[in-house]
Amino acid sequence: MSDLILKNRLLVSSSRDPVRAVARIDTLTVLHRLDGERKGAVVRFLYEARLIDSEPRVSLKDADLEQVILKHTDLKNANLEGSDLRDADFEGSSLEGADLVGSDLRDAHLEGIYLQDADLGRSDLRDAHLDNAHLKDADFA
Repeated sequence: MSDLILKNRLLVSSSRDPVRAVARIDTLTVLHRLDGERKGAVVRFLYEARLIDSEPRVSLKDADLEQVILKHTDLKNANLEGSDLRDADFEGSSLEGADLVGSDLRDAHLEGIYLQDADLGRSDLRDAHLDNAHLKDADFA
């Protein structure tokens, strides 16, 4: 991934640039092989490198993030559209303004999460743990 960022200019590539496709394929392949803690480390890296913010350079659409551990993590405006987040642990995290459209959040641990202005349209929240969640202006439509 560092070569894609530094040598192939992933951060400034256009949406049609094949570098983005390679980054997506590499990321999805790696995520599928990892446990929840390591998936969390990958997501934090992608977020901190500004690769999955509101204008994602690496799409996590349909990504396997099942059981990802991201407790007390800042993911404001992250784009996790369509991700498999079943049984994920986001306790105490901030996903303010995040794009979670069509994400599968069944059985996710969302206690104390900040989801203000997040887009949760078509997301599956069955059996999600939302105790003390901050949902002001979250969009569920």
